[in-house]
Amino acid sequence: MKKKRFEIRTNEETDEEEQFYLQSGINWSIFERSLSLYESVVDYLIDNGYNKRYNLINGLGNILNGAWGVETKNCLASRFILPLRNMLVQKNLVKTSEGYRSINSDVKFVECSKDCDLHDFYEICKTIYGNNLAIEDENENWVALKWGRFTFETDFDEKKPESENLAIPTVKYDKVAKYIEDATCLDNLILIIENDSDIDTNFDAEQLKEFEVLRKLQWLNKFYEWIAVSKITKLADHKIVPNRLGYFCSTEQGCDLKDASDIPTNIFDFMKRMEIDWDKNLLMEGVQHITLTKETKDNVVVAIKNRSKEIRDDNYSSDDSKLTKLLPLLMALPSTEDGRHQEFYEKRSKILSLLKTVFKSEAEEVESETLELKAETWEDSDKWLMSRLSTKLANRKHLDVISAEDTEEQIASKYCTSEWLSDIVSFMFDKGYLHLDDITENGSSDDVLSIIPNRYGNFKPINLLYKQGLIPDKLLDDCLKDTGFDIKEVLLYDGFVLNEKTKITEYQITTLASKYNEYFDGEDNDKKESVSKFLLHLVPECGEQYKEIRNLYDEYNNIEDTTINIIKTSELSIWKGAKDYMIGLLAEKASECNNIFTIGKVLKKNTNKELTNEQESECKNLGMSWLNRLAQEIKNGKVSVKEDLLLIPDWYGNLHPSNEVIYDGTILDHYKHSDSLIKLVDSELWSHFHDKKNGDDNMTSTIVHPQYVFAKEFQNNTDKEFFDLVDRLVFFCSEHNSTEWKLLLKRSIQTLLFFFESNESISMSSFSYRNRDDDNLSKLFPKTYMKRKNLSYDYIYDAETKARFSQMNDNYSSDEIEILIENKDFVKKMLQRSELVTIQKIIEEFPDTDFKSILNILRREQGDFNLELFQQNISDDRKRDIGDKGECYVYEMLCSRFGCVNVTWSNYAPNDANARIVSFNGKEYRLNTTSHDFDFVVSYNGKSIFIEVKTTVGNIKCSKDFPLIFETKEWEWIDNLQNQGSLHYIVRVFDIEGSPKAYFLKQSLFVE
Repeated sequence: MKKKRFEIRTNEETDEEEQFYLQSGINWSIFERSLSLYESVVDYLIDNGYNKRYNLINGLGNILNGAWGVETKNCLASRFILPLRNMLVQKNLVKTSEGYRSINSDVKFVECSKDCDLHDFYEICKTIYGNNLAIEDENENWVALKWGRFTFETDFDEKKPESENLAIPTVKYDKVAKYIEDATCLDNLILIIENDSDIDTNFDAEQLKEFEVLRKLQWLNKFYEWIAVSKITKLADHKIVPNRLGYFCSTEQGCDLKDASDIPTNIFDFMKRMEIDWDKNLLMEGVQHITLTKETKDNVVVAIKNRSKEIRDDNYSSDDSKLTKLLPLLMALPSTEDGRHQEFYEKRSKILSLLKTVFKSEAEEVESETLELKAETWEDSDKWLMSRLSTKLANRKHLDVISAEDTEEQIASKYCTSEWLSDIVSFMFDKGYLHLDDITENGSSDDVLSIIPNRYGNFKPINLLYKQGLIPDKLLDDCLKDTGFDIKEVLLYDGFVLNEKTKITEYQITTLASKYNEYFDGEDNDKKESVSKFLLHLVPECGEQYKEIRNLYDEYNNIEDTTINIIKTSELSIWKGAKDYMIGLLAEKASECNNIFTIGKVLKKNTNKELTNEQESECKNLGMSWLNRLAQEIKNGKVSVKEDLLLIPDWYGNLHPSNEVIYDGTILDHYKHSDSLIKLVDSELWSHFHDKKNGDDNMTSTIVHPQYVFAKEFQNNTDKEFFDLVDRLVFFCSEHNSTEWKLLLKRSIQTLLFFFESNESISMSSFSYRNRDDDNLSKLFPKTYMKRKNLSYDYIYDAETKARFSQMNDNYSSDEIEILIENKDFVKKMLQRSELVTIQKIIEEFPDTDFKSILNILRREQGDFNLELFQQNISDDRKRDIGDKGECYVYEMLCSRFGCVNVTWSNYAPNDANARIVSFNGKEYRLNTTSHDFDFVVSYNGKSIFIEVKTTVGNIKCSKDFPLIFETKEWEWIDNLQNQGSLHYIVRVFDIEGSPKAYFLKQSLFVE
């Protein structure tokens, strides 16, 4: 003031003093000067850039608060204060963001109570008033001036009008609220944004609008937050809060507006698609710091459920129309964010998958979404959907089958596969959408929901279907439909898994067996054989109980590449009917053959009328083996076959009913060469026998073949009866000898004596199963055995032999002669020592060794005998083993010369599982013992060469000690061949167990 007054600066005046005056405000001393002086000071300060210009007004509001009287105050206000204020509002005293402006240029000052945050409120107001606000640093100082309108006394004459009674224009929260309310809606709300750098220049109109809405909400939220912090409650009746339509609403108690911020927005969007729109009564999303009644999900759920029920219950709409309206809900999924609704989420996901599959075209029109709603929102509508889905599935009638040629579109339409339907039915049962009563037929088939497939894929009521259970797959073969019962019609589709609640029972294999057995017990038809064949080619896992029956059938029908399938069952009743039928069928076929030879021909597929002896023998052996196996199965299976069937073979292999055969043929097998006696009885000599008893003529046809498996079940006095017949025959003919049959008788006596000689040492232990005391030759052949020496002397020995016997009588006793006769082959060498004349002297010469041991030594040196085997009565097995090896040796020689294809080996049986196995030269051969009179037949230059092999373990150097031995039948065979002009060779094999060598008698086969 001093500077202004004197235009000078004195040394006594300091800056601090000047600062004091300005900060202390206009004091009375300055005020009392004049208005013009004050204006001059203000202008001076403005011109000289004084910044804190609010101080120029400081005090103008407080002057009138002094201890003045009412009249004085009115005068001061009218004459001095208000004119001064009116002068000051014209001056650029207020600093704004655009520079200094006068108060009357629409400048605003932000004011709030001390409890409120002025800075935050200033920022809120700045968005409305922008540059019209004093800068924040000075705003508070201006507000602090307390410059308000002066209130004159009513009767004061110098009262100023309101236009001259100005106040500092302050902005309080109610003005901001009024600004919002006046806008009515968010779109009309205008805000001043100082910095628009956040706006993306690439925003389209829609994006720009969204951005503006976002900024408006941000500003509103700041205001709402300031109100909340400031604890201002007077604004509830103002419409300053936007709903979801963008219109500002009041928040007073009882208003319709609710806060749905806890409910995801997509739920309300979803509700709109269900024709439920709540936006008018919902607080706009993003609005904060506004306390309203919370909208709940429970209310949302109720609204959706009510709307869904309204759709479902609409009797005037079709199911298709209802589905279309419900699709937004049905296509939605519940949220699983909290993890508590995972189970329901999975259920809904399954239903949604079904919906998209079964109602594909309808579902394609609606997108799926996730809603954070309770499970009950969907439950009733899901039940409705699953009911409709079940009906649609039932109308398909059967499963879909996808083929390789199907297009993608066709595959999509063929969704109802076994795996898919199995999964869906199980799901519906598990979740309660399907119940057992729904799919069970109770009287009327119209009421049942048939969606369970049988083995053919056709849908059936569940109570008409069974699980396969323990029934093997092979018992479902189409072949078995010929029984009249198709099990696949009542079996659940293979792989179709049902829910535990269905409790479908397993089809009992015993029931199936009963049906098959009823079929076989019924009338015969041409399908029974094929059905029986099929069943018998199935093998139970418990073992091959019916393997033999199957093999018998296959062999008889020449089925080589048969297929056997093991099935997992131990219920043998499945095979009973088939087994009994097949055994009966095979028995009839065997009976039709009449003999084992014909059976063998059928088995060999041999249709030739003329067969070689070897082929014939092979057929007989094969036929007998097959028949025995059949007989065993008949007995084991306890199968009743017709009594008139020809199933029992006699000695020659001819078949008879069981009541036509009498005797056990195995009895004769205990004797060596008993077959020679059969031939003796059936020779021409029989016609000269005139002392026959009743039954003698057909005696051999009543003897069961010794190889027949149940021969021992017949009478075991065969030897007694048959040998008696032989004894009477030979005795009669010898007593009534005639030149007519003398030669025939001689051969017969040779045969009988050879039989006696071969069976002298027969072990009676072989007949331990019989309780008889007459099992010796003298009793079995009472007429001929005691006369055997006479018969030999009279009919067998020639004159030279008889002379030698006479000479022996001079040197030996009768007992010694008998011993020598019996052992002449191995005693011969011993008798070369002239000093050992009698057997007695031999014993004396060797006192430490008994005679039996001497004989053993002699036989072992001769080479044909083994000591151990000799001690066992010269085992037949040992002799057979030597003979087998000799035949193997000769067979390999013949094959190397003529080729195996041209060599027929009578005993060779490579396919006979019961044949003995002979190892020779690293190879194995299967051999049988046959009744052939030869060992080999060689086809050579169109001729048949018959070969007989005689084998010894002895060396060629000692050949004189073991001459060749031939049976009577062998000589007869040679005679027949000579008469027929056929070639016959005898092969002698030496040292078979060392360095074997063969010699061919007559002429060598290797010389052309």
